[in-house]
Amino acid sequence: MPRKRTLAVAALIGTTFLAAGTAAMADVWAPESPPFHGTKRFYHIIENLHSGLGLGVPGASTDNGTQIIQWNGVNVAMNNQWEIVRPAASPGFMLRNRWSRQCLTVHSKTVGAPVVQEPCQNSINQQWVTEKVNGIDPHFVAFKNLHSGLDMVVDNASTALGAKVIQWSRTTAPNAFFNITAPVGLQVTD
Repeated sequence: MPRKRTLAVAALIGTTFLAAGTAAMADVWAPESPPFHGTKRFYHIIENLHSGLGLGVPGASTDNGTQIIQWNGVNVAMNNQWEIVRPAASPGFMLRNRWSRQCLTVHSKTVGAPVVQEPCQNSINQQWVTEKVNGIDPHFVAFKNLHSGLDMVVDNASTALGAKVIQWSRTTAPNAFFNITAPVGLQVTD
């Protein structure tokens, strides 16, 4: 099993974008699939604090609207890998799946609405910010959607494989916090 290093989110995002360079940034939020040949990408596993499982796209689906689930956090299958994409002139970032090339999206401002994948369009409902919360392990953060103002959580605090990911009001429950890890070997040129 590859050795994983845990990175601070702020440093990770800044380093990723500096390392990517401005040439790669021109392609960064474009909806093309696959990306331009030879583009350096940095992929991550997003692990839930409560379950220890990672975000994934069920069945490696490429269908628009597929609801995101939690899956084996150490499984580095491409449908469980995420790229942090920072659109120009935005305070947030998008999370694009390596396999489907689609971004995490919330279509509603309603508590309990599903987090799904949709083609990346740089829309506000695809943009997220991370926030640290006092009393929570400093390696774990809340992901707040800029459209709804609600946080991404694992539904019903489940620890089961396949549990659905939804949005919810801010809480200090551990199912609402995630860690971004960068397993060795996920910094690749697509």
